[in-house]
Amino acid sequence: MSLVRVFACIALMGGVAACGGGVGDLADLPPLATDQEIQLASDFYASCLVAQARRLDDGKGTPIAVALKIVPLCEMQFASLQDTSSRGGDPVTRYQVRDVLKADREAFAASIVQRMRIDRELGP
Repeated sequence: MSLVRVFACIALMGGVAACGGGVGDLADLPPLATDQEIQLASDFYASCLVAQARRLDDGKGTPIAVALKIVPLCEMQFASLQDTSSRGGDPVTRYQVRDVLKADREAFAASIVQRMRIDRELGP
């Protein structure tokens, strides 16, 4: 091994060791979101879905068809809910929260459309 390679390896190993000290410590994570903050983010997302459903639902399509139209329109609010719900968690927890929320978002939106239709039929 040449002298240049030895110094390069030592420098690389030293840099890795120096970087490894405090990276990823749990103490560096932001505090967990409170239940109130999560509820506020959830309400923000739901209110977007309701507003878009009111605007786009003509009552002719299925609730899931309407949900598939309105979910992308509320992506910013969904991202806020996802970030708030997973705040303070380690990376694995953040991915788990994201996966759970993403798995349920179309069904959640369809339930909002269905609820709005029922409310329309029942009247005030």
